[in-house]
Amino acid sequence: MIRRKYNLPDNYVLSVGSVTENSNIEVIIEALAKSQKPIDLVIAGRATSHINKLKKLTAQHNVTSRTHLLHGVAAEDMPALYNLATMVINLSSYEGFATHLAEAMAIGVPIIATRSSSMEEVLGNAAIYVKRKKRDELKNAIRTLLEDQEIREELVARGRRQASRFRPEVVAFNLINCYRKVGIDIRG
Repeated sequence: MIRRKYNLPDNYVLSVGSVTENSNIEVIIEALAKSQKPIDLVIAGRATSHINKLKKLTAQHNVTSRTHLLHGVAAEDMPALYNLATMVINLSSYEGFATHLAEAMAIGVPIIATRSSSMEEVLGNAAIYVKRKKRDELKNAIRTLLEDQEIREELVARGRRQASRFRPEVVAFNLINCYRKVGIDIRG
């Protein structure tokens, strides 16, 4: 149903977030263009003027038909988008708490990311990390996830364990303990 609703390809990399210079989506486009494996790119996020640059880049690398830009995806549809994805890639230069990556891990999608800002805190050892502008490094990481089922399964298992750290009851428990340690009583 979701595949039809958004006209999703069978095999795709998912990038979630506002389409800005910070998202480094052009690196993903160039890595996929160099890839020997046919895989599409689905970008789900708020469109900005940066989208025009990405459209030119996809045309230049002859991957326009393999690039799908989705704007205004309903929040209730996102779990299905993650679930249908082959992997999630986030190469942001900076990121707040990456909720979308915690969601992807909880659903069981392997992730490729950079070691910027909060990424390591959110992902721990549950991702393949690449340098932000290293297209060949990203291309190799994509190939690894497409070809090595054992690594995929290990990352999915690690991701589910890591995501469990962010369940509401775990966060609340840890927050209460933090307040107690600094002498704040929140019982009211």
